[in-house]
This record gives sequence, structure tokens and C-alpha cells, in this order.
Amino acid sequence: MAMAALPVEAQLDGLLELDPYLEPYSKDLRR
Repeated sequence: MAMAALPVEAQLDGLLELDPYLEPYSKDLRR
């Protein structure tokens, strides 16, 4: 997958755009 080459932060941003349901989980990971 192309995402594997991106930094973790970029991957999370991409996931948020694809799946809004991951938003709360991403915020917890960024703490």
C-alpha cells in the first residue's frame, strides 16, 4: 500500500479523510 511509505501522522490524516469514525481514535493517539 502507498500509505506504508508515509509517516504515521500522514497515515492518520489519510485515515480520517477516508473514515470519519476513526477521528476519536486518532485524537487519542496524538495525545
